[in-house]
Amino acid sequence: MIVDDNEDLREALSTVLRDEGYNVIPAQDGFEAIARVKEDGFAIIFMDVLLPKMNGVEAYKAIKKIDPTAVTVMMTGFSVPALVQEAMKEGAYAILYKPFPVDEMLNMIKKIRKSPSFARNVVLASEGSAKIKMPRPDAESGRGASPVDSIS
Repeated sequence: MIVDDNEDLREALSTVLRDEGYNVIPAQDGFEAIARVKEDGFAIIFMDVLLPKMNGVEAYKAIKKIDPTAVTVMMTGFSVPALVQEAMKEGAYAILYKPFPVDEMLNMIKKIRKSPSFARNVVLASEGSAKIKMPRPDAESGRGASPVDSIS
């Protein structure tokens, strides 16, 4: 999922990821992102730090309660050290500083997908979009079933 209030950037990033074969869902603010996470699981979320109504760190915290397995990368074009520190303290995977080269985002997705805590099974949907099987932790082992979630 791409969460950014800048429509042009949100759509551009979504298009690039779709062109790479990923299933991407855009969201314009934290409330929409939270609602979408409640509807569907997301393997990777790119979240702007400064969003209207609710900042990205607040949205990230709410999303983490709903789906602690989602990997969240924060994005910012502004100097907001307190929010960046808070996001990292809360467990955000990384911070991308805008403007960033698209290759940096694509390389980050590849790195996330290769990490030991991330599922390695890629299932290509009939439309050609990549979906990732994400393990959901169970109470006993910390591992569990692997429902299919979208890379977003």
